[in-house]
Amino acid sequence: MIDSWQAAIAPCSSSPGSHVDQQFFCNCGQACILETRTTKAIDRTKDTCRILFVSDSISPSDLTRILRIHTLKFEDTLDDAGNLEPNSLPQDLFPNRVEVDLSRIRNNLDVMRRHAGGGPVMAVVKANAYGHGAIRVARALESHGVEFLAVAQVQEAVELRLAGLERPILVMGVPRKQDLPVLADMRLDILIHSPEWARTVADFAGRTRELSVHLKVDTGMHRLGMRPEDVAETISTLESAPGIRLAGLWTHFASADDPESSFTAKQYDVLRGIIQTFGDRFDYVHVRASNAVHYHRDVGSSGESNLIRIGISLYGYLHDARAASDIGLKPAMRMVSRVAQTRVIEAGEGVSYNLKWTAKRRTQIATISCGYADGYFRALSNKAEIGIHGKRFPVVGTVCMDLTMVNLGEPGSIVVQEGDAAIMFGDGGPSAYEVAQWADTIVYEVCTNVSRRVRRVHKD
Repeated sequence: MIDSWQAAIAPCSSSPGSHVDQQFFCNCGQACILETRTTKAIDRTKDTCRILFVSDSISPSDLTRILRIHTLKFEDTLDDAGNLEPNSLPQDLFPNRVEVDLSRIRNNLDVMRRHAGGGPVMAVVKANAYGHGAIRVARALESHGVEFLAVAQVQEAVELRLAGLERPILVMGVPRKQDLPVLADMRLDILIHSPEWARTVADFAGRTRELSVHLKVDTGMHRLGMRPEDVAETISTLESAPGIRLAGLWTHFASADDPESSFTAKQYDVLRGIIQTFGDRFDYVHVRASNAVHYHRDVGSSGESNLIRIGISLYGYLHDARAASDIGLKPAMRMVSRVAQTRVIEAGEGVSYNLKWTAKRRTQIATISCGYADGYFRALSNKAEIGIHGKRFPVVGTVCMDLTMVNLGEPGSIVVQEGDAAIMFGDGGPSAYEVAQWADTIVYEVCTNVSRRVRRVHKD
């Protein structure tokens, strides 16, 4: 019986016989001896061993059971809130995983750079790289030559810096005044969205290292950014302050995913006037994002925009699947679960909450260990399909928090066993586009909705 335990990061001790108050149990399978009465182990021992936990009292049977499970090392396993990071646990503990192909992400960067006519790229890795794992994706992109990174929130950028990423990182969201020292210390590029915020940043400037700022102009989307008539005043405020670099001028298009829309060109016409007056004050002008690069190729392609800002296309998607495939983009994410149980139900019997699906004949049902808590939408109930053994089977009944059921058809028509892989989307199952259509949403949400408890597995 374990009376108390805690995760610990420490090497094994190599001094048997020393007086101890507690035992440290290690992944080498031995009880490691501690020389002092503190919980700090002595750093003069085997590098390959790491302490799993500290215990005041543990039975031999408990020790055997725990050591069988815990073959992991406990370094870097706790987040700031003290929660265990999912990817620190053994992979086979997870019923669900997303497989992320980093070689496809590198391919997609190359495709979009060529498609835009060359030049520098700002890779958007916000929202955990659209669900793909921000640190691993950013490292892959940085090593492949991407020039800039972008995120939405300050803490996302800080995480990348702490992970060793060196490229300029633009925080595209609005920070607070108290965030400015962090932005400066971490060398993060700052959004300027209003004259008032420009004055706040200008007042802070000069106290620390040079600040790089990007002015965002609201050219018609009416979401975030300054009015065009405020640009001159804002630039004057920033240029009069010491230690501020005008790194970027940008806007965001409201309808770039609609090739028939004329509004993108209208928005760019608004910004073009600003570029012609003030563009030479800035290092970069970035207006073209993933869909604009493809569907509105003339917008910003005359040299006035010298940086592309791509997000969803990095992960293999544009507004529609055919367009993405035609230019060589490859979806990088595959969501895989496993079969928890199979059963045969009789005609007239129902499945899942409120029995919203009823079998018309004797039917084999497979229960999949994935539900809406994993990011598989409840809206997919009685609509979606899941891949098993290279075939696709319809989801039946209500998608539950942790489980989803599929109709395997007539008993004996296919052999499916507990533990078999079930492809929620990606190679071997439906595409993320299909899942988005069934759930009445967009492919962005399919990817970003994958929850924290689903393990990310990256491969090159």
